[in-house]
Order: sequence, then structure tokens, then C-alpha cells
Amino acid sequence: MSSEEKLVVFELNQQKFALSILGIQEIICLVKITNVPFAPNYIKGIINYRGHIISLINVSIYLNLPEKQIDQASRIIVIEHEENLLGLLVDSVFEVSRYNPADVKPPECIGNKTEYTSGFIQQNEDILQLLDIKILLESMQLETERRVSL
Repeated sequence: MSSEEKLVVFELNQQKFALSILGIQEIICLVKITNVPFAPNYIKGIINYRGHIISLINVSIYLNLPEKQIDQASRIIVIEHEENLLGLLVDSVFEVSRYNPADVKPPECIGNKTEYTSGFIQQNEDILQLLDIKILLESMQLETERRVSL
């Protein structure tokens, strides 16, 4: 018997995505962003988060979605990954919601494997893409290492 788990539902380019709440430190409003020269295009910059300097990743750009103008609804999801803090810039955050892991449909259900999606969840009228943050961040790290070795 599966128990319910929590996830954060957010928007990128008018599409709903979700992340497991595990590893999420906090969801914050926008703060001052400092640009970083020569950083990959998906690195929006760095921010001060409670005295820590952390990278701010524009998830839309990394997923090859059109970038939305930052506005009052934009949020930063602060996550911890391998003892590092990172900020994920998203268009908006809708809610923290519960789901049953047994109800997650595998990515193969749409006919092909989507690289960063661990599955899909039907929630009322919406279909949420459940992002696998570990795979997403490992892919970014590999890309960065590849750029440095060139």
C-alpha cells in the first residue's frame, strides 16, 4: 500500500510541472540577481539566499522552452542537491499538493521517454509533468564539465 507524498506544482511557459517536495528548502519571491559573465545561458545569475551565494537556474531555458519575462508571479524554488543549494527560477508556483506515487504514469505512456520527466500525474483537469530534479541537475553538471574540458 502506497502512502501519499507531497509535490510543488509550478508553471513554465503555460505548462504545469511538479517536483517532489523532498529536497526543497523554500519557495521565495524574486531577489536581486547578479549576472555571471561566461556562464551557460540557463544560469540566470547568482543570488544571496540567507547569506549563501547560490546559482539561479532558469529552468525554462534549460528545457528549451520560451523564456517568460520575469514578473510579480515569478518565484525561486530553493533546493538542496548533494549538499549544495541552488535556485530554480519558475514562472509561478501554484500550490503544494498531495499525490499517490502509484498514480504516476511512466514517461513511456506518451510514446517516448522524456529526458527529465519521471512521469505524469493527472490532477483534476491538468496533467502535471513530474520533473526528476536529480537527472536534470546531473545533466547540467555534465554539460558544465564538458564545457570546461573544451
